[in-house]
Amino acid sequence: MPDLARSALTLLVLALSCAGCDSTESSRRPDNERHAPARRPADVRKEIRAANRSLQLRFEAGDMIGVADAYADDAILIEPDGERIVGREEIDAFWSRTTDPVEWKLDVDRIRGGSDLAVENGTSTLVATRDGRPSVVVTGFSFVWRRDPDGTWRILVATTWLQD
Repeated sequence: MPDLARSALTLLVLALSCAGCDSTESSRRPDNERHAPARRPADVRKEIRAANRSLQLRFEAGDMIGVADAYADDAILIEPDGERIVGREEIDAFWSRTTDPVEWKLDVDRIRGGSDLAVENGTSTLVATRDGRPSVVVTGFSFVWRRDPDGTWRILVATTWLQD
């Protein structure tokens, strides 16, 4: 795995490990007074898989803004070459450049997380038409998903790397 991807994964692990490290008054409240109920890991995995399916369907329908909407407004997308796409405007522009989508398959290796943050790792196979011919890009990926207050999961950090 390239050094940039390894560094990004380290940051993801740190983000997850600190997700429950809130030292505010609300973290000292009894469990029955907290705002967000705890979610079972199986429920989190099911919800993330549903979000993946939505991404794939939007891609295949040519709804690139819909794909971009799966990312948080403050998201960071790190490409295999190290390019960083940051924030709503850049992410919308990034996905809008895909003009002839065909198929996007996300093969998930692992999803871990809790009520509000989850990390997903796997392999992405993205097919689009370029110059009249299919173009296939296969990468490894790691997504950090953040759950919005309304319950919607959005990608906060997306890191991809070329497969060996």
